[in-house]
Amino acid sequence: MSFWSRLQSFFHFYRNLHSIMDDSMKTNEVMTLSDYWEFQYTHLAQHSSEKGISSVPYVKGKQVIVSLTSHGNRILDSFLAIESIMQGTMKPNRIILWLPEDKEIHSCFLENQQRRGLEIRYVKDMGPHTKLIPALKEFPEDIVITIDDDMFYRPDMVEHLLQAYKKDSSSIQAYRVAVITKDNQEKIESYLKWKQYVHPEKTTNRNVIIGCEGCLYPPHSLSEEVSNEDVFRVLCPFADDIWFTAMALMNGTSICHVESRFGNGCAGGIMNLRMQRSGLVHLNENPRECRNDFQIRAVFDKYNLYPLIG
Repeated sequence: MSFWSRLQSFFHFYRNLHSIMDDSMKTNEVMTLSDYWEFQYTHLAQHSSEKGISSVPYVKGKQVIVSLTSHGNRILDSFLAIESIMQGTMKPNRIILWLPEDKEIHSCFLENQQRRGLEIRYVKDMGPHTKLIPALKEFPEDIVITIDDDMFYRPDMVEHLLQAYKKDSSSIQAYRVAVITKDNQEKIESYLKWKQYVHPEKTTNRNVIIGCEGCLYPPHSLSEEVSNEDVFRVLCPFADDIWFTAMALMNGTSICHVESRFGNGCAGGIMNLRMQRSGLVHLNENPRECRNDFQIRAVFDKYNLYPLIG
């Protein structure tokens, strides 16, 4: 996309946003950025005929695949995150939505996106881990970018992650990371105390994936143990990012924080506020009982990962 095309795109965005917010103020309603993107992407998903994927070989001999999963009633809204990828400055070679094999879906939005390149694959439901594991099995030599179904992604998210990959093709590239911290007794502190958005050069071996804003996995970046469903279903059934981080540690793969050109407060995308109400974050990061703490301890104990984080 040329500079002038991007400028026109952003001008169109802000002009429409101003118009919508002006109408909202007249009716005393609050219009959020999430509301705006939902309005925009719903319209595009229903009416656009533009291809949402590309045949451009961005990396020689490898496909760039965007992969996600969804479940329950959220599946019907997953087209919003997908549309934000389809409208990006660099369209991936494939977009795959992995759904439970016993789920039959009828959605005019997803059907139109299928005509524009979306692939819907039905597989065994492995919880949130389904966003990545089937893709690793089926496309072991390709680049996989995982996204969540309850986000709107920045137009340049895929492009920016690929730029980071081309500078360092051996590391996992994540728009958002947490950094493990320890207490005075050198024990891992609660997940809720971990720092976020810290430059990876200082603490690479303690970076933990937070995949919601986009994460790029190079081929063979995770241990083969990653697909051991018997283990992750017991140890961390709700924390796919913790599991994938552990598999990177076991494989000796660094996790790099891709710093946003817009600053740390605005990275790979923004939350779909309506869908976030039913997100796993409410269980995993509950201050009264942080499930992430139990899942981290279980995985680190199982594989004795403590020496790997220093």
